[in-house]
Amino acid sequence: MNGRVSLPVVCKQGGFTLVEMMIASALGLVIMAWLTQLLIDTARINREMANTSNLLESGRFALQRLREDVGHAGYWGAFVPSFDDLTYSELPSDVPVRFPDPCLPFAAWPARHGQVAALLGMPVQVQPGAVGDSCDALLSAESSALGTDVLLLRYAQHCIAGDLSCSPASSGPLYLQVSNCADELAMGGRFALDPNAAPYTERDCTTPAARRRFEQQIYFVRNNGRGIPSLYRSEFGYSMGEQRQLAAQELVAGVERFHVALGVDDRSQTGEAVDYNSAIAWQGLNSRTVARNRGDGTPDGPFRYCSDTTPCSIAQLLNTTVLKVYLLVRAGVASPGYLNNQTYVLGDLTVGPFNDAFKRHLFSSTLRVHNVAGRRETP
Repeated sequence: MNGRVSLPVVCKQGGFTLVEMMIASALGLVIMAWLTQLLIDTARINREMANTSNLLESGRFALQRLREDVGHAGYWGAFVPSFDDLTYSELPSDVPVRFPDPCLPFAAWPARHGQVAALLGMPVQVQPGAVGDSCDALLSAESSALGTDVLLLRYAQHCIAGDLSCSPASSGPLYLQVSNCADELAMGGRFALDPNAAPYTERDCTTPAARRRFEQQIYFVRNNGRGIPSLYRSEFGYSMGEQRQLAAQELVAGVERFHVALGVDDRSQTGEAVDYNSAIAWQGLNSRTVARNRGDGTPDGPFRYCSDTTPCSIAQLLNTTVLKVYLLVRAGVASPGYLNNQTYVLGDLTVGPFNDAFKRHLFSSTLRVHNVAGRRETP
């Protein structure tokens, strides 16, 4: 050994300078700001997509419900009003001569002349605003203030009371029972519209005839109490010990306008006017395939709109075979930075611009009243 001591080599460790720390902090803040903005933009896009999706879903749902009820309108089981029955050769005596009072309780129907004939003969009724004195409380003044229509649809339930797919008959609801017994028909017994009485039978004149629940749906728009215009529906049912129109329930929120046009079948295949004041006049005495004074199921001329100044007549409603429905639906929440300055054309009605931040979409569909149009068609 030479006496020397080896010392360990110490490496000098360098740190970040103040400038480097400031640059790193600045880059971190930029990245954080970018990530925050990305999160905000993503949330905003998701919110707008959900808003638009809910808007479209609401409109489609409303149209689907309307399509189902319009498809049922005018179905009365085996019963067909004689004025609209191509097999009835006599002068019809059940042509409605007045509008029904749709919100009149069932117990008051006998005192109102022609109420039942109007309800069964006029399965579709469209009016702007009020539809009878007894409906004022149901609709409220808000519905007419919004400038929308009121649509009434009437029919009997497709299912028979007591079937597996239908609730059993009870003493509460109102039922329609139609006679199929030749003896009963010969004595003038065609149907019973009653919550309790079921006097009619099937073809064997022994088996009780089927009973179907009477339905009347009233569609209209009013504010839902939270400042949002909504589509409401009222059903005919049993409440407080009587058969009557029930309180309306909110069906679809955001429906601002509801407008309905009528496709009126008031001409026959020969072009002659429909005339219920006379028996059916056939083009050929032997063939009986073309009724000269009855409709053929196809609307004639342009769509008709009901208004306060030009209300739809009883004849137009009796001959309605197609409805054109318009729904203007508003999004549930406002879209920041968006300005809705568009106008929307609902047939003969133009609305807008609203100049607000709510997105809107106009839905329209042509709906066939199958049970009225179908029985007018001939081979």
